Amino acid sequence: MKRYLHEKIDYTENSTATDKHVLIVPGKKTTVRARGRTRVYTIRSPLVSRAAQYRALLNLRAVERILRNERPDIIESGDPYQLGWKAISAGRALKIPVIGFYHSHFPEAYLRSSAKLLGKTATRRVMKLSRAYVRKLYNQCAVTLVASERLAKVLAARR
Repeated sequence: MKRYLHEKIDYTENSTATDKHVLIVPGKKTTVRARGRTRVYTIRSPLVSRAAQYRALLNLRAVERILRNERPDIIESGDPYQLGWKAISAGRALKIPVIGFYHSHFPEAYLRSSAKLLGKTATRRVMKLSRAYVRKLYNQCAVTLVASERLAKVLAARR
């Protein structure tokens, strides 16, 4: 994650004349770091996975406060959970377009293995509900970028 953030910062500093870039990320502590035209806000978030060092950004008030203070031209969110919904609601309130990034189909990642526990019928039903959920979320964005044709089909499906 750190390398990815540094690449975004370097791109902003070296490839654009006046663009500013604001990142809001989960972290161990709440901090703000500025480097050139980039600010990285880290919001204290609980560790969900020690192995992956994944943290869940749950302080949505802090996210909204940052967006209100920074007033970006666009908001980009790749989070299919509460943060994605916060991005959409804050974008509407602030009249800022929200760009979604649908990079992985979380039902495939998390729910497929539940077949052993729930059974095939229940798993199929949960998968259907989860596809409807991601369509409802990402189709509210001004634009949604997808990582593959398969994910685009999930968002475009009628049912």
